[in-house]
Amino acid sequence: MLAGGTALGQLVVVLASPLLARLYTPHDFGVLAIYGSLLGILSTVATLRYELAIPLPEKEQEGAGLVVLALGVCLGMSLVLAATLWIWGNPLVHFANAPALRPHLWLLPVGIALVGTYQTFNYWAVRRGAFPLIARTKLSQAAANVGL
Repeated sequence: MLAGGTALGQLVVVLASPLLARLYTPHDFGVLAIYGSLLGILSTVATLRYELAIPLPEKEQEGAGLVVLALGVCLGMSLVLAATLWIWGNPLVHFANAPALRPHLWLLPVGIALVGTYQTFNYWAVRRGAFPLIARTKLSQAAANVGL
């Protein structure tokens, strides 16, 4: 179920690629790639990986406590990232040699907050055995990715 949802989501992205290639320049895709890379790297520590423990406890209350902990850590990490980018945003843009990324840096803390929240609730859904719901979210993400 999960693999099918992920595969179908990827198919949506592949089918939309010719249209997107006509709408945006290679430079635009480069800026998106840098942003996506930064988001991917930083999202690994969005919740300090506490979400991985959510399916493990036998008691529902302990699992819910881990959800609250992971969401709190995610909020804190997003705020730390926002402060860091506010102070060192220009050197980061210069280091990445991507001046076009500067106006979009504010999206990184927002993206980290959203990714961390999604990861947390995804593991909560795994705990609850809501695999069809997880598959639908993968398809929705792909559609939103193409649409946005």
